[in-house]
Amino acid sequence: QQYVENVFQLMKQNGLAEYSFGLAIGSIVPLRGTKKYEQIVELILGAKDGIPEEYRAKTPIHVFGVSGNIIPLLTYLGVDSFDSSSYIQTARGLNYFNPNTNHLQPIFEMNSIECDCRICQNVDLFEMQQALAENGSYRVLSSGRYKSEFYADIALHNLEMDYKTLNTMTEAINADESMEALVQYAESNPEISGALKWLATKDD
Repeated sequence: QQYVENVFQLMKQNGLAEYSFGLAIGSIVPLRGTKKYEQIVELILGAKDGIPEEYRAKTPIHVFGVSGNIIPLLTYLGVDSFDSSSYIQTARGLNYFNPNTNHLQPIFEMNSIECDCRICQNVDLFEMQQALAENGSYRVLSSGRYKSEFYADIALHNLEMDYKTLNTMTEAINADESMEALVQYAESNPEISGALKWLATKDD
C-alpha cells in the first residue's frame, strides 16, 4: 500500500498523474504454490488501497502468473486482468481439469470424458490414452498423429475451463452477485475458503 501511494505521489509531483496507466502485481506464484491465499488477498487489497480514491475507477490492476481456482477470488477483489501458463503446466503432467469436481485428474485414471467444451467434443479418450502411453516423441505415432497433439488437447481443455470460470464470475459481477458466486465456488474449492474467512473479518 505504501509503495503504491508513493508511486501516485511522485506521479502527481511530476504532473503525470492524469496520464492513463495501470498497476501490475507480481511475486504471487510462490504464495499460490504454498496455498497462502490470505496473503495474496492482503497483497492485492494493499495495492488497491494505495490508489487514491479519485484514480481507482480508471487504474486497472493486472496480476502475473495465476489462474485456475483463484480466478473467482481475483475477479471479486477487482483485478482486471491476469495471465498464466498453468493450463500448459498441468497438461505437461497429463492432468485434466474435471469440470464436475473442479479438480485436476490424471488422464490415465479417467474412464470417460464428461465435458462438452469445443475441445472435448472432438477427443477420443481411449485414443488419447493409447497415444500418450506410446514411447517416443517428435515422430508420428501408430495412429498417424503426433503425441504433442494430445498434450495440446489437454492444455486447451484446461484453458477452456479457466474461460468458463471467468465468464461465470463476469456474469455474476454484471448481475451484482459476485459475492454469492464466490461463496458458491468456494464450496467445491475449499482451498480458497480460508481467504474468504479472512475477508469476512474486514469491515470495509
